[in-house]
Parts: sequence; structure tokens; C-alpha cells
Amino acid sequence: MKQYTLIAFLVLLAHPCSASWNWYAGDLVSYTLYPPDQLAHHFQAASDTQLDYRIFYAPPAEGHFVGLADFLREEEFNAPTACTPILGTAVMLDPTHTVVCIGVDPRSPIPKTTPEELNQWATSQGGIAIVTALPDLLQHPHMLPNHTTLFQALDTKGWHSDCEMGGKWDSLLTLGHRIGIVGSSISHTYVWAETTQPHHLFAGFNNMATVVAEANGIVADFRVDEHIPGSVVLPGAQVSIRLLATAREPIQSIRLIANGQVIWSTTPNTNTFSTRLQKALTDKRYLRAEFQTESHHTRTSPIFFAPEFDPEPMDLSFEHLPLHLTWNSVVESLTSLPIESQARILAEYISHEQTRFAMTMALESRTDILSNPLIEALSESPFPQVRLGAAFLRVMQNESTLSGHLLQLLSDPDPAIQTYAARMLLQYTPFQSATQLKDRIDLVDAHARTYLIQALDPAHLDQILYQSLIHATRTPKFGIASAATAKLVEMGTRNFKVIKSLRDSAYTGHITCLEILGAIGDERVLDDIEKIYNNAAPSPLKNAAFRVLQTFFPQQDHYPNRPEVHDEGALPLLDGLFSKEEWKGSAHMDHFVDDAHMGQTYKGIEIYVTRNETHLLFAIQMPKNSTHPPQHLEFSLATTLAPQIPFVFAIHYPTTTETPLDPTLQVIQSITDTAWIVEGGIGLNDLGLDPTAAIPYLRFNASLVSDTNRWSWTPTYGMPDNPDRFGILHLHTPH
Repeated sequence: MKQYTLIAFLVLLAHPCSASWNWYAGDLVSYTLYPPDQLAHHFQAASDTQLDYRIFYAPPAEGHFVGLADFLREEEFNAPTACTPILGTAVMLDPTHTVVCIGVDPRSPIPKTTPEELNQWATSQGGIAIVTALPDLLQHPHMLPNHTTLFQALDTKGWHSDCEMGGKWDSLLTLGHRIGIVGSSISHTYVWAETTQPHHLFAGFNNMATVVAEANGIVADFRVDEHIPGSVVLPGAQVSIRLLATAREPIQSIRLIANGQVIWSTTPNTNTFSTRLQKALTDKRYLRAEFQTESHHTRTSPIFFAPEFDPEPMDLSFEHLPLHLTWNSVVESLTSLPIESQARILAEYISHEQTRFAMTMALESRTDILSNPLIEALSESPFPQVRLGAAFLRVMQNESTLSGHLLQLLSDPDPAIQTYAARMLLQYTPFQSATQLKDRIDLVDAHARTYLIQALDPAHLDQILYQSLIHATRTPKFGIASAATAKLVEMGTRNFKVIKSLRDSAYTGHITCLEILGAIGDERVLDDIEKIYNNAAPSPLKNAAFRVLQTFFPQQDHYPNRPEVHDEGALPLLDGLFSKEEWKGSAHMDHFVDDAHMGQTYKGIEIYVTRNETHLLFAIQMPKNSTHPPQHLEFSLATTLAPQIPFVFAIHYPTTTETPLDPTLQVIQSITDTAWIVEGGIGLNDLGLDPTAAIPYLRFNASLVSDTNRWSWTPTYGMPDNPDRFGILHLHTPH
């Protein structure tokens, strides 16, 4: 039985922390089970960028508190560190609405209700919920004006449109709703806190004391009467406003916005800015600030005005007495009652999301009340929410029989209880043998199956299990596919039989199995992957095989069966009157495929290349395309003098208005009724080559480029400027 020392919050770990009130910078990053080692990368990146904190969470389809054990290992490995790591969890309420909860106990059942109730549940544990979409008042009329909401205003796609001046955010603020903002992995979210201890950071988030700086391009401070964002102040006849900002680029605009309108703005055009001003804001509900450079935005959470009352000073420490400590009197009242009465009373408390955690924490050390007969009585309740609360009580007890009880709960008819039991089996018990789970794993709810796959012992030897997991990687359910993929990677690093099963499936065209082999990195299957690559037609399979091959050779591209052509010498006349006879002996290219090696070939185009004493000569003949004409044909080549820096020359199709990219390119072209013909040359001196010397070969490629496609003689898999992915052009030496 694994013994865990975390009692209340996973994140309340020992960290070195700053010891004074300040703005602390951090971000929110999302990670997945596969590819592996994402958590390690994110931990290292947080240290490299000198963040004060970093919040981790996985997509909701993968489950709650995904990678908990890996997170704890990384936290221990990186300690001591100046960055406070916080593991959160994401809850999908509907396809367009996700809530990220931080500061909640990982052992707690996760409710799936409204954003407001989920926020109240998180707050009851001292945490906070972050919504990714603002509520619609028509759908959520019960949202209280003084209810604190944190909104992820900036995600990896950019600023949410609701943040634009006069948008939904301003409309809700004007109506009296208290909504602050946070960012994502592409921004720094500054939070005003006493230290970087997790509970102090959560206090800052709960107080909405935040500033979001896109790409950390503008660092700003904004105060009203020395109050920070998130504060509630009296407007008065005149309020004192302070603005400070520093940026990497000139600050083009600073705006103060109240009730959806700009009440003050300036255009400093300097990299630093500081000012104080006085404004009368007696009729405003809030004030927020925006800072903008050419490339970046920074936005602050609002400062709120409340003319109706004299607010008490904000308790920025958020050091409230934990709710469960106030419930001792309730617990004491149970001591003299029979078990049946205790069960009836406790059932009310442990069945509701808002009271379950507090009551469970209050009962955790009360072995005089929390007896096995009492838990059994609660576990046999006809109401699933009571049975779920009873399961939580068992987990908090953490007795040696926990695994057995959780395995029994996998047969509960309620999917939420199955899922909770599976998650606890994964996160708080040893790895489970496949013999214990194989009869259940396909019978439980899909969410529960995700956790059970992760809970499987990676050292287990079972060919049928390997095939079952390989089959699961193809399921449309993302969580199950991701869990199966990650488990196969874990198993494959321990047992070559798993690798052989993956290899056999890869030969049948299973792309995910190819990718798993790349993640495992066992070189014994390298020849097999090359065979798959060489034998596959242009397709996603061929693309995947190429990319997997590159994982085995991180220092350079490994390109099996690289295209090569030989120039034996020709004496063409560059007059725009192409004939194959005069180009006979030159290097000939007539096979052009989708550059990512995933689509169809381009038929009919032919290119000839040779050289004379001074120039590299070429001819192009391709069918005339009046329906979907290409933009241009591109020659890319690299010499041995600068093997990593390609020369790129573009020859534009006559119907386009573009001009050649390089004026030194000598081109004669013509269009017949059926074909586009080009003849031309590139001076060897222009390539940095000695015309009198032998040129054994060049890294060379030719590509036909349209608005939406690129067809290449040598597919580069999305890297057309990488000479390591060019073909080889062998040139003769003129006598």
C-alpha cells in the first residue's frame, strides 16, 4: 500500500518562497499523457524562465489530476526551486465550456455542475475555479453580483473576443458582476500575494488581484487610491489613479475603461511610462486598465466601486478558518446516536458537493464515530451521491483494505462512482494486476476505463493485453486512446514483446503504433521503420514513418532512400524552344509528390538540370493549368560551402503578378496551347562556387507551389528550407 503524506491539498508542499507582498509572475500550462515527459519539460521551462509559479492541468477528456504520481516525482526532483508548482484539474461542463480548478484536494470527488456551483465547491476547499467562457445571464440568472469569477481571457489562440472594450466582460462588470482575469501558457499572469506559498497565491486569485501580460511584453501596475486590481473602493469626488508600465517595445496606447467606455487614454510611444491622475468616478461600477504595444496587450482585472456601502478593508491573506474546523459541534452531536441515526444525518452532509469535503475532513480523525459499520451503512444507500460520499470517506481513511473496496465499487451501477473508484485506484494504490482488471476494464464507464488503463501494472506480461491496448489506441474516445498510448510506451520500455506487438501492428498501417515506437526509441526496430517508410505510398503512414525516423537521429535528419539524380552532360540552347533531344544527358526529375508525403502526386511536370562552364542550367515543362494555376516553381539548393543555408529561386507562373525573388535569375519562358516552358540559368559565381572546379553534388530540391499546396521532387515534411531534407543532384564536370 502506498502511503501518502498529503492530507489537505496536494499543492501545500514545502517550497522556498518570497517573503513579502509583491506581484508574482506565473502561467497556466496544459499537458497530456502522451507524448511522454511533458511534465518534466514544463518544470524545466518554468525554471528557465524564472517563473514564480506554474499551474499544470490536463485536458478534461484525459481525466482529473492526470499524472499525479509523475507530478509529485518532478516536484521532489526539482526541489528546492524558486517556482511553486500547482497541479489543477479541468472539468468540461459542455463542449464549449471548461473550468480549471486549482487548490482542491485530489482525493475529492469532482462535481460536474454549473460554473457557479463548481466555483463554490472549489472555494469551499480554499481553491478557485477558472472559467474559459463567460456566463450568459439568460442561462445563469442566479449568478450573484458579488460572486467572484476568474476568466481565462487569454488562451493559446489569443485574447478572447469578450475582452474587447464594450464586450461581454464589460457588460457583466457594468451589471455588478465581479470577474477577474488570468492568462495561459503564452502569457504571464501576475498575482498580488504575500508569498509564493500556494495558499497565498490562491488568496490572490480569489481576490482577483491579477494582471495578464501577453508574452510578458508589457509589465504594468495599476492602482486606485493605492488599491490593487480586485479591490472594492469608494469612488468619492476624486480618486487618485496610478499607472506604471515598462515594455520591450514602445507603448502605443494606455486606456482606462469604466462601464464599457474609455474615460482616459494616452499614447506615450515610450518603453516606460508612469503617471498619476485624479478622476471623478461617482457613477462608475469599476475601472480597468489596458496597455498596448505593436505586438502585445496587457490587461488588468478591474478595481470595483461600491457607493452603497463602506467596504471593510480587503483581507488579502485569505487566512479564513477552514470550514471543516467549524463543524466539530455537528460531529460531536453524533456521538450519542445509534449508527442508523448517524448514517441518516451524515448522508445529508456527504451527499452534497458544498458540504461533502468539510464534513469528511471533520470526520477524518474521528475513529470513535467513523466506524466500519457506519461506512458500510452509508455505502449501501440507494442514493448514488451518498455512496459516492462514503467512497470518499474510505479514501480519506486510507486503510489497508482500500484497494479491495475500490475494486468492488467498479461494479456500482452509477458511472460517477465507477469513475471515482478507478481514479483512486490509479492515484492512491499500487499498480493493479491485469488479472484483477481485465474482466472489468471493458465493462465500466468510458471515463473509468481511462483511469483503469493507467492503473495497469506496466511490468505485466500478457500478449492479449498488449493487443487490447493497441486496439484501444484507435478508439474515438480521446481519454482512452491517450491512456492506452501512454501505457504502451511505459510497457514498451520494460519488455521487448510489447515492442514486437507494436512493430507488427505498424506493418499493417497502424500509425499510432509507429509513433509509440518512436517514443520508446528502441533501435532494434529501426530497420523495420525504414522498410515501412520505403514501402509505403504517399500517405499519412509514410509521413509518420519519416517523422519517427527523425526521433532516432536528433542531431541530423535521417532520410532513407533519398532521391538522387545524375547529370551526364548536355549542351542545350536557352531560347525558350524546349526539346528533349537537346537536354538529353542532363539530370531529369518528373516525380513530384505532396511535400508532406501525405497526398497525391503532381503529374506531367518535368525538370532538367545540367551545367556548363559558368552556369547551372535548367528547363521546365509542365501542362498548362488554367483552372488552378500554381503561384511559382521553386528551386532550392545548398552547396558544401554553406550546407545549412539554402539558396532559393522562384520562377513565377505567367498569370501571376509576382516578380522573380532574385533578379540575377536568368529566365526565358513561353506558353503554348498545352504547356508552360521555362529555360534559364543560375550563375555558379552567384552560388559562391568556382566555375573552374569540379562540383560533385548539390543538395537540391524543386517544388511547385500553389495557394494551398506544395509538391516537391524531394518531400521535406513541412521543412522546405532545411537542406538536410533535399535530394542529391550529381553534376558532371565540363571538359
